[in-house]
Amino acid sequence: MRNYYMGRLIGQVMPSSDAALLSRSQRAFQERPDLMLNVLNIRPGMIVADVGAGTGYTSLQIAKRVGPTGIVFSTDVQKSMLQLLTINAIYYGMHNIRPVLSTADNPNLPHNSFDLILMVDTYHECSNPPATLRGLRKALKPNGRIVVVEYRAEDANIPLLLDHKMSIYQTRLEFETNGFIFIGNVEILPLQHIMIFQKQQVRKQVREPVSEPVREQLREPVSEPVRAQLREPVREQLREQLREQEREQV
Repeated sequence: MRNYYMGRLIGQVMPSSDAALLSRSQRAFQERPDLMLNVLNIRPGMIVADVGAGTGYTSLQIAKRVGPTGIVFSTDVQKSMLQLLTINAIYYGMHNIRPVLSTADNPNLPHNSFDLILMVDTYHECSNPPATLRGLRKALKPNGRIVVVEYRAEDANIPLLLDHKMSIYQTRLEFETNGFIFIGNVEILPLQHIMIFQKQQVRKQVREPVSEPVREQLREPVSEPVRAQLREPVREQLREQLREQEREQV
């Protein structure tokens, strides 16, 4: 039975038997991941999570950009995908990639650790969005960003099933419901949205100190003329009630 979230049919997870599609040679010019990564301004030393990394197509490119002083945590819910990712990381000599087995309910990422969390064509497949987003929100640093890249659901000409695409409206609805703030979207890719969020910060309410003149007003006893003014409306109400009773008795 297929699941829905906030009116959206959740996409089915790509099986590892289709892993070759993730590394197809046409992907570089069909999706232009180079443009996407340039926009994200990934710098040496950053800690980045590639959620739903699959065979590591995007993780390998991020690993080059963060360099030996940075780390890429590459998550997937399928062990078989992570095995392929590990082979690719070793083959290309990327020793700063950390494979992470996640679940539908928990991305299994360390809290308050990430400058950037990237989800490329992944979020639409998350079977438990609230739990996933809760884990990702905890994993972000206070000023960290979560970037969602998805095929445009608004474009009927993109030859994919609707449950494998996301609109800006639907993505914002789900993320903002789960504690994120929409920063903006970038529309430079041929087929996909780049949508950027940050987590909402819990702000402590700071009580304004009461100034001394105000304190004096609070301490000032109420004068008798003022008391009389406060009592007068009540007295008038009582008088009116008495008059009503007298009229009823006549």
